[in-house]
Amino acid sequence: GAHPATPQHAAHTQSATQSTPAPPPPPSGPIDLEHVTDLSQVPLDQQPAYMKLLAAKRAQARREEEERLEAEAKERAAAKLREIEKRREDREAAERAAREAKDKEEKARRAAEEKERRAKEAQRKIEEAERTARRREEMAAQARARAQALVGGGGAG
Repeated sequence: GAHPATPQHAAHTQSATQSTPAPPPPPSGPIDLEHVTDLSQVPLDQQPAYMKLLAAKRAQARREEEERLEAEAKERAAAKLREIEKRREDREAAERAAREAKDKEEKARRAAEEKERRAKEAQRKIEEAERTARRREEMAAQARARAQALVGGGGAG
């Protein structure tokens, strides 16, 4: 069951090739390399120029992409900075509020202590005055007693 050597097959392939329309021959003369989509459209003598242009275009595209990425990165960094700055401001505001609250608390505590101290001081003065009054009373009583003793004693003597 070996296939016969096929001159027939070769002929078939050939006819198939012929029936496929060949690409149009590249135009001769200068062409607008900017708008070429395929190297086969470029005349041989312009292909080096086209390749150079293509490389330049690619480099330009890459540069633009890098610039875009860099700009995006910068923007992200700036946004992050703004976020950090905002958080810092928020934190500082919170710390300030906490400090102010603490100060108020401290002042209130001091005021309360001062009030308490004054109350104690007033209480002490009252007690002192009461003690002084009691002492005076006792001294007066003793003086009276002595006077009576003297009077009584003198009258008896």
